[in-house]
Amino acid sequence: MFLLDTHALVWAIDSPELLSPRASAVIQSEELMVSTVSFWELLLKKDRRGAPVKNPGAWWQKHVTLAGVQVLPIQPYHLRHLETLPPIHKDPFDRVLICQSLHHQLGLVTNDEQIRRYGDAVTAVW
Repeated sequence: MFLLDTHALVWAIDSPELLSPRASAVIQSEELMVSTVSFWELLLKKDRRGAPVKNPGAWWQKHVTLAGVQVLPIQPYHLRHLETLPPIHKDPFDRVLICQSLHHQLGLVTNDEQIRRYGDAVTAVW
């Protein structure tokens, strides 16, 4: 089972040509989850120039909720991992995704080089 980083989720829906062949294969053939933190991230970035999604509420409803994608909520036990997570990555959204993937032993589909710097601790796929 794999957890999608926010950009991997958006690209899978809106720009699949941006996915690597390996990421595309995982998305097409594996059981996937997305995190509530991705919805939060999209909502906070919606008014920025170059926002990945301009109307995240409607987009999430259509491509995640109605599509039946499994959503992983943020739980306090996920956040406990933040205490021991090395400070390699500073982005709070990505840090929560890392914690969720660690807690549930999920592969993380991401093109984020900083996440891949966690080495074997995080199973990052791209």
